[in-house]
Formats: sequence, C-alpha cells, structure tokens
Amino acid sequence: MHFAYVLNMHPFNIADIENVVMKAADVALEHFGKTFPEGKEVIAESSELKAEKSAFSFVDAKVQEIIMKELSGIRNLGLVIEESTPDIEILAEKFFHRNRLPNDKYTLVIDPIDGSKNFLSGTPGTKDYGKHFSKFWSISVAIFKGTEPIVGVIRYPLLNLTLVTETGKGTYLNGKKLSLVKDSDYSSLDFVRFTRALEAERPDLKKIFPDDSLIGPGCFTVAFLGLIKGTSDIKLKDLELPELIAYKAHLCKGMMLEDLGCTTLAYREAGGLVCDSRGQEVNPIKNHEYDTEKQQMKIPGFFIMVPNQTYLNGLLKLINAKHPNIMRQ
Repeated sequence: MHFAYVLNMHPFNIADIENVVMKAADVALEHFGKTFPEGKEVIAESSELKAEKSAFSFVDAKVQEIIMKELSGIRNLGLVIEESTPDIEILAEKFFHRNRLPNDKYTLVIDPIDGSKNFLSGTPGTKDYGKHFSKFWSISVAIFKGTEPIVGVIRYPLLNLTLVTETGKGTYLNGKKLSLVKDSDYSSLDFVRFTRALEAERPDLKKIFPDDSLIGPGCFTVAFLGLIKGTSDIKLKDLELPELIAYKAHLCKGMMLEDLGCTTLAYREAGGLVCDSRGQEVNPIKNHEYDTEKQQMKIPGFFIMVPNQTYLNGLLKLINAKHPNIMRQ
C-alpha cells in the first residue's frame, strides 16, 4: 500500500511556478562562466560539517530574490531558505511565516542553486572547489502543506531538463510522465548511494558499499536525477550523459530540507517508495528540526528511496546479511 499523502486541493498553478523557476534559471545562466563582481564570489559558506561547506554566491542570492519576488504575493505563504542577505531579509518580511512548517499552512522552500560549487567551478577566478562537474547544478522550488510537499519544480539549466511534480498528478521530466521499473535487479549493492551524514553515523557502510557511493555535498537533486536514470523507463538524450551515473536506491539521513525539496514527492508520484529501515513507508519531513544557531531546517531521520517493493526487500536482505546492525536507527 502506498503512503497516504495529502490530496487536498491547493491554490497553486504549477505552470506559473515553473515559469518563475525558468525565469530564475535564465538569470543564473547569464552569469554562468562569467567573472563575478569583486567580493561577491561567495557571500557565505555554512554547513554542519566543515568539509561539507555549501557556498552561497552572488548568483544564488539573485536567483533567490527573483523567486521570492515573484511568489511573495501569494496570500499566507511561508518561507524556508538556508542563506540570506539584507535584500533577501527585506523580501522575507512579505511572507506569512519563516523557517517552520506549521500544520495546514503553505510554505515555499527554495534552493536557489543546488550544487553551488559545481556552478562556481565554471566561473573564472573562483576558488578551486575540487573535482566537480560544472554542468551539474539545479534550481529547486517546492511548496509544502504542513510537512507534505504538494508541488515542486527542479530545473537543470545546462542539462536542458525540467522536472515538475504535483500531488496526485504525477511527475514529468521535460513533459514526459515518469514511471518506474516494476522489477529491479537487487543482486548487487553497486548502484546504491548514501548521504555523508549517514556515513558519519554508520562508518561500517564503507564495508559493504563501493567507495564512490557517497552523495556529494549540495548536489542532492543531481543525485536524484541519477536515481531517475537508474530506475525509470524514460529515454531522454540529456539524461544519457555518461557523467550522470545511474543509481537504484538512495539511503538518506541528516538532509537539509532545501536540498530534499520536492524529491520525495516526485519519486512517489512516479511510483517509487520512501521507507524507513523496516521497509515501512514514511514522510521523513514529518520529524524535521530547525537549528536556530545555523538557521537550517534538518531532516534527521533515516529513509530509503527505492523503485519498488521487490527491490526494497532484496536490498534490505543483502544489507542485513552483510551487516545485521547497520540498519538500526
């Protein structure tokens, strides 16, 4: 039985939200690969783990401002953002509530550039952030009712891909409806990814998973695209890039709400499962926490994203056989 998520009518037009995201993406593209104004390469760097700092640049701020301006007129709409500037703080005053997900209230969740370091790696004169692919970044917008995502848009500008999802209406990639494979080969753990926060808590993961299974910092929507590539039947030229590795499951813990965005909704709407360590379907956002010091909305609980029950059963069996205690929460 699939998880019973919110099916209420809502006042949002998904096409309007998509247009706003596309407008913001065009602005990001105008600045991609160009030298930033002096001193505005990185406005802020913040994250729980020092090695996992997420850069917030001049372009992140501009993209976020555009989205906030375009959607601030929606009555009683709240806001969740990770980073801010004085201009963004002024815009934030137009929203009904801030950095919380009250029951029966709508909240806008923005990740202006998910994969900021990838974006910056294509900019002349910026800091060397290591081995990142400059085309792999996105703009993510989701609207929640309480703790349930109800609509969302993710735009991958340099991949020419747009994902749109809405409760009860499915998930679409470049206008094509996503459906996931009914049966998957679960005889190998080579195509599973997990978050770095989960690895920090469960270091034994390295014993049973390949070394390259980590989901990189600030790139969850790109990792999610790899999950779609590995578990759906959709065929798109821009999805077949060899650099975009296909995966068949994600093991997640310690997520930021802005990074997660609408991905759980999108995967469920395509027919996938979001489960806990016992295989029970869950809404991981329900038990969110807000860190007032770091101004971050965290999803502390563990969850798995898998295409179907058959794969889930096989995955749990393989993991527990190799390390019986690894899935305990």
